[in-house]
Amino acid sequence: MLLQGGTGIPHLKWFGIEADYNVMVIDLLGPILEDLFNYCNRKLSLKTLLMLAIS
Repeated sequence: MLLQGGTGIPHLKWFGIEADYNVMVIDLLGPILEDLFNYCNRKLSLKTLLMLAIS
């Protein structure tokens, strides 16, 4: 919980075991990468790729 509340760090809502699965529930920080990929007609420029890698 050391990083919780920091910039770009999602808030942990709950974690535990359900049936045979380990589960962690966190805040969604924004659109998923596939949404960006689809928005760009499934083509990303070199600049976009580098910006994603740096972030």
